[in-house]
Amino acid sequence: MGRLTSGKGLAWADGETHKRHRKLMTPGFRASETKHFVPIFFACAEAVRRLLQTAIILF
Repeated sequence: MGRLTSGKGLAWADGETHKRHRKLMTPGFRASETKHFVPIFFACAEAVRRLLQTAIILF
């Protein structure tokens, strides 16, 4: 089912195909690339925390 909905991506690749896909994607996940997302992650986590806190108070 996963391949039908998400195609032949890294998660479904085997062997050399997996190795090739991983090699292509790795540069985008280096710390130097992802550090800019940390403030966004924190803001989203804080928003979820507030929503959950509100939901808990309501029930």
